[in-house]
Amino acid sequence: MVQTGVELVVGVAHGPLFGSLVMVGQVGVHTDLLRDRSFRSLPLTDRDAAAMWRELRAAPLLTGYRGTPAMDTERSSSCCSGSRSLRMTCQSCQSLT
Repeated sequence: MVQTGVELVVGVAHGPLFGSLVMVGQVGVHTDLLRDRSFRSLPLTDRDAAAMWRELRAAPLLTGYRGTPAMDTERSSSCCSGSRSLRMTCQSCQSLT
């Protein structure tokens, strides 16, 4: 768990209707209760990955809200893009979080 800053969750799930989907959201009640999350289908481009965290209602918290330090958004985007490779490698997996 992160002591300061903002935590994000990245997950990949596969279903028969939509195929493989990547999900990004802020950890905890923001993702579950407030449904603050973004989805994209695979394959995922770098542009898609960057757009995913920007769509979150919590996005201002990630870029330095009220003087808090901004997070490494490039790293967040690459984490989303990395989930693409992980899912392609693990074809037998039903979901990854």
